[in-house]
Amino acid sequence: MTPKPPVPRLLAQALGERLGRPVNLAEIGMGEAETIALMGLDFSRDPADAVRVATSFWNHLEEVCVTEDT
Repeated sequence: MTPKPPVPRLLAQALGERLGRPVNLAEIGMGEAETIALMGLDFSRDPADAVRVATSFWNHLEEVCVTEDT
């Protein structure tokens, strides 16, 4: 079982800070959550791009939540 985002990304970040190197989600056994966790991490300074990324992120979350509820 993989924790819901943003937990896997935060765990990888904390471990990476402690180790002094980047740690990816696959290294900590949470590779399945990587796609979701990476969405929305970096928002462009360009407003149109930021809106596009945010919209994509929320649409994906909506799909995941609807799938989990059924």
